Amino acid sequence: MTGALAAIAETGTLLLVEGQGTPLAASLLPDTHIALLDSRQLCQTLIEALALPQALAAPAAVLISGPSRTADIEMSLTIGVHGPGRLHVFCW
Repeated sequence: MTGALAAIAETGTLLLVEGQGTPLAASLLPDTHIALLDSRQLCQTLIEALALPQALAAPAAVLISGPSRTADIEMSLTIGVHGPGRLHVFCW
């Protein structure tokens, strides 16, 4: 379970930034990622979210839009290789 710096309405993406007490590995390792978000953290666009002072000052950030997808040379699709297979966001 993590928080998020922002959620991007345009794409359904979460923006998490690394900092003290907020390791990015927490968003990448579990099978199911649960994020808690205050409705005041909703941004309309990616540009708006990336312009936040905390995003500009962060040493690293991750954008989460759902499970990753990858395919090999034979076009065998694998979902959820990098990061969680399921993402649940609770907004208040």
